[in-house]
Amino acid sequence: MNIHSLLDYLEAELGKGSSMPLTSRVLVDREKCLEILEEIRENLPEDIKEARYIVEQRNQLLYDAQQECDNMLSGAQEKLSAIINDHEITRGAYAQAEQVLANAQQNAQEVQMGAKVYADDVLAQLQNFLDKELEDVVHNREGLRQE
Repeated sequence: MNIHSLLDYLEAELGKGSSMPLTSRVLVDREKCLEILEEIRENLPEDIKEARYIVEQRNQLLYDAQQECDNMLSGAQEKLSAIINDHEITRGAYAQAEQVLANAQQNAQEVQMGAKVYADDVLAQLQNFLDKELEDVVHNREGLRQE
Protein backbone atom coordinates (compact mmCIF):
# COMPACT_ATOMS: atom_id res chain seq x y z
CA MET A 1 0.00 0.00 0.00
CA ASN A 2 1.14 3.53 -0.58
CA ILE A 3 1.22 6.22 2.08
CA HIS A 4 -2.00 7.88 0.93
CA SER A 5 -3.90 4.61 1.14
CA LEU A 6 -2.44 3.94 4.59
CA LEU A 7 -3.39 7.43 5.79
CA ASP A 8 -6.92 6.91 4.46
CA TYR A 9 -7.05 3.56 6.27
CA LEU A 10 -5.84 5.19 9.54
CA GLU A 11 -8.45 7.91 9.16
CA ALA A 12 -11.15 5.27 8.65
CA GLU A 13 -10.00 3.42 11.80
CA LEU A 14 -10.17 6.67 13.78
CA GLY A 15 -13.63 7.29 12.35
CA LYS A 16 -14.76 3.80 13.44
CA GLY A 17 -13.61 4.39 16.99
CA SER A 18 -16.08 4.69 19.85
CA SER A 19 -16.39 8.19 21.22
CA MET A 20 -16.24 8.83 24.91
CA PRO A 21 -19.23 10.66 26.31
CA LEU A 22 -18.77 14.37 27.08
CA THR A 23 -15.26 14.50 25.50
CA SER A 24 -13.76 14.68 22.07
CA ARG A 25 -11.78 11.53 22.71
CA VAL A 26 -12.23 8.33 20.77
CA LEU A 27 -11.43 4.76 21.69
CA VAL A 28 -9.59 3.02 18.86
CA ASP A 29 -7.84 -0.26 18.37
CA ARG A 30 -4.36 0.75 19.45
CA GLU A 31 -2.61 -2.24 17.86
CA LYS A 32 -4.27 -1.70 14.53
CA CYS A 33 -3.37 2.05 14.52
CA LEU A 34 0.24 1.25 15.49
CA GLU A 35 0.46 -1.31 12.68
CA ILE A 36 -0.79 1.28 10.19
CA LEU A 37 1.74 3.85 11.48
CA GLU A 38 4.53 1.27 11.18
CA GLU A 39 3.54 0.56 7.57
CA ILE A 40 3.55 4.31 6.89
CA ARG A 41 7.08 4.52 8.32
CA GLU A 42 8.19 1.61 6.18
CA ASN A 43 6.65 3.06 3.02
CA LEU A 44 7.72 6.64 3.68
CA PRO A 45 11.33 6.24 2.51
CA GLU A 46 10.15 4.46 -0.65
CA ASP A 47 7.67 7.22 -1.43
CA ILE A 48 10.34 9.83 -0.80
CA LYS A 49 12.65 7.97 -3.19
CA GLU A 50 9.86 7.90 -5.77
CA ALA A 51 9.21 11.60 -5.27
CA ARG A 52 12.91 12.37 -5.66
CA TYR A 53 13.06 10.23 -8.78
CA ILE A 54 10.03 12.03 -10.20
CA VAL A 55 11.60 15.41 -9.39
CA GLU A 56 14.89 14.31 -11.01
CA GLN A 57 13.03 13.13 -14.11
CA ARG A 58 11.12 16.40 -14.23
CA ASN A 59 14.35 18.36 -13.92
CA GLN A 60 15.95 16.23 -16.65
CA LEU A 61 12.94 16.78 -18.91
CA LEU A 62 13.12 20.51 -18.28
CA TYR A 63 16.86 20.49 -18.98
CA ASP A 64 16.39 18.47 -22.18
CA ALA A 65 13.56 20.75 -23.30
CA GLN A 66 15.71 23.81 -22.59
CA GLN A 67 18.61 22.29 -24.56
CA GLU A 68 16.31 21.49 -27.48
CA CYS A 69 14.85 24.98 -27.33
CA ASP A 70 18.35 26.50 -27.27
CA ASN A 71 19.39 24.34 -30.23
CA MET A 72 16.27 25.29 -32.18
CA LEU A 73 16.80 28.96 -31.37
CA SER A 74 20.45 28.75 -32.39
CA GLY A 75 19.51 27.02 -35.63
CA ALA A 76 16.84 29.61 -36.34
CA GLN A 77 19.31 32.43 -35.69
CA GLU A 78 21.84 30.81 -38.03
CA LYS A 79 19.19 30.45 -40.73
CA LEU A 80 18.12 34.05 -40.21
CA SER A 81 21.72 35.22 -40.49
CA ALA A 82 22.15 33.17 -43.66
CA ILE A 83 18.96 34.63 -45.12
CA ILE A 84 20.08 38.14 -44.22
CA ASN A 85 23.52 37.51 -45.71
CA ASP A 86 21.96 36.00 -48.82
CA HIS A 87 19.67 39.01 -49.05
CA GLU A 88 22.61 41.40 -48.68
CA ILE A 89 24.64 39.41 -51.21
CA THR A 90 21.68 39.36 -53.57
CA ARG A 91 21.11 43.08 -53.09
CA GLY A 92 24.82 43.69 -53.73
CA ALA A 93 24.71 41.49 -56.82
CA TYR A 94 21.68 43.36 -58.15
CA ALA A 95 23.38 46.69 -57.50
CA GLN A 96 26.50 45.46 -59.27
CA ALA A 97 24.42 44.11 -62.16
CA GLU A 98 22.62 47.45 -62.48
CA GLN A 99 25.98 49.23 -62.54
CA VAL A 100 27.33 46.85 -65.21
CA LEU A 101 24.15 47.35 -67.25
CA ALA A 102 24.38 51.14 -66.92
CA ASN A 103 28.03 51.02 -67.99
CA ALA A 104 27.15 48.77 -70.93
CA GLN A 105 24.35 51.12 -72.00
CA GLN A 106 26.69 54.10 -71.69
CA ASN A 107 29.35 52.30 -73.75
CA ALA A 108 26.74 51.29 -76.34
CA GLN A 109 25.60 54.91 -76.66
CA GLU A 110 29.19 56.07 -77.02
CA VAL A 111 29.89 53.40 -79.67
CA GLN A 112 26.67 54.32 -81.50
CA MET A 113 27.58 58.02 -81.42
CA GLY A 114 31.08 57.20 -82.61
CA ALA A 115 29.67 55.07 -85.43
CA LYS A 116 27.32 57.89 -86.48
CA VAL A 117 30.15 60.42 -86.46
CA TYR A 118 32.37 58.04 -88.42
CA ALA A 119 29.60 57.29 -90.94
CA ASP A 120 28.90 61.01 -91.31
CA ASP A 121 32.62 61.69 -91.89
CA VAL A 122 32.82 58.91 -94.51
CA LEU A 123 29.69 60.19 -96.24
CA ALA A 124 31.01 63.75 -96.14
CA GLN A 125 34.28 62.61 -97.70
CA LEU A 126 32.33 60.65 -100.32
CA GLN A 127 30.17 63.69 -101.04
CA ASN A 128 33.26 65.89 -101.41
CA PHE A 129 34.83 63.28 -103.70
CA LEU A 130 31.66 62.96 -105.75
CA ASP A 131 31.23 66.76 -105.89
CA LYS A 132 34.80 67.07 -107.20
CA GLU A 133 34.26 64.24 -109.67
CA LEU A 134 30.99 65.86 -110.79
CA GLU A 135 32.81 69.14 -111.32
CA ASP A 136 35.40 67.28 -113.38
CA VAL A 137 32.63 65.62 -115.40
CA VAL A 138 30.89 68.97 -115.97
CA HIS A 139 34.21 70.59 -116.89
CA ASN A 140 35.08 67.72 -119.27
CA ARG A 141 31.66 67.98 -120.93
CA GLU A 142 32.07 71.68 -121.40
CA GLY A 143 35.46 71.00 -122.89
CA LEU A 144 33.93 68.51 -125.28
CA ARG A 145 31.28 70.97 -126.37
CA GLN A 146 33.78 73.66 -127.12
CA GLU A 147 35.81 71.55 -129.43
